[in-house]
Amino acid sequence: MEVLLQLLNPAFPQKVKIYHDPLASETSKASIGGFTVAGRADKSYYAKIGDDVAYRIAKKTYDDDKPKVFSDCPDFYGTMKANSWNKFPEVLFNYSKECK
Repeated sequence: MEVLLQLLNPAFPQKVKIYHDPLASETSKASIGGFTVAGRADKSYYAKIGDDVAYRIAKKTYDDDKPKVFSDCPDFYGTMKANSWNKFPEVLFNYSKECK
C-alpha cells in the first residue's frame, strides 16, 4: 500500500527515517491539575532503513526490532542500555550522531 507519511526526523534522516503512523494509538497519560505530565506517546511509527520498504515498528515489538534498526552500528547497539519505548527518539538521535 502506498501512503503519504510525515517524516519525524528531518534533521537526521541519514541512517533511519522515522515516519508518523496516522493510525497509531497513544500510551495512557497522567495529568495533574489539568497539565499532562506523562504519556501521550505514539505506540507505533514507520521506519525506513536505507532503500528498504518502510515497516511498522511498535511499542510491543520494540525489543525485537532494535537489532534491525541499529544493525549497521554494532558498537552502538552493544552499548545501549535497556531503554524504554519512550526513549526511542533520543536513542535514534544519538545513533545518527555517533554512527557515521
